[in-house]
Amino acid sequence: MEKIIETNNLNKKFGGVSALSDVNFKVEKNEIRCVIGPNGAGKSTLFKALFGLTKLDGGTVIIKGIEISKFEPSARVRLGLGMTFQTIRAYNNLSVRENIKIASGFSTRNHSDEKSKLLKELIELFDFSINSNFPAKNLAHHHLQWLEILMIIHTGADVLLLDEPTAGLAEKETGMTADAVKLCKKYGLTIIVVEHDLKFIKQIAEKITVMHQGRVFYEGNLQSTLNNAEVKNIYLGH
Repeated sequence: MEKIIETNNLNKKFGGVSALSDVNFKVEKNEIRCVIGPNGAGKSTLFKALFGLTKLDGGTVIIKGIEISKFEPSARVRLGLGMTFQTIRAYNNLSVRENIKIASGFSTRNHSDEKSKLLKELIELFDFSINSNFPAKNLAHHHLQWLEILMIIHTGADVLLLDEPTAGLAEKETGMTADAVKLCKKYGLTIIVVEHDLKFIKQIAEKITVMHQGRVFYEGNLQSTLNNAEVKNIYLGH
């Protein structure tokens, strides 16, 4: 299989604390990968390193075979990397349609027929057709979460970094977010998710990376990860 993301010996310290310590992380094209771990494990720092939002102390980041460790986030977007954040970044006073139009302006590539079909299906799934002219500030929290996913796909992203996409969502909306992730995979995208919601992880995960104290502690499929005694101890508390 083709590796879409590869990191080699990523290191990052904040003061005397190692947020990332020799992190080697590989994701294959069209994979759904979940990254889990206790608070402070290094998950968000890993995402920031992949997207270029934190300056590394050492190591390399490779996307689609290109070494991008010194690239700015905008250059990574042009390579097809997109990231959602725990803090919603939509323009509150602009409509759904206008937010999506702005996101499309960052794309250097025309949408393929497959990407256009994906976006159409996501809009139908999220039921944005009835409120595309609403200001973002009038949207419910779950619609804001979904709008951000639509926006990064409109930038041309085919590698999605989703940082806690179900935070604050009810069970129904969490299930719809899982459906959206699986739909993105169906259309060839690669999805990497940092998440705490175990029910959501069970719906989508193909492979899980467990982080602990800035290191990759364990990797495996869903069943082997949840059955691992050491993972249970650090993540599940038993």
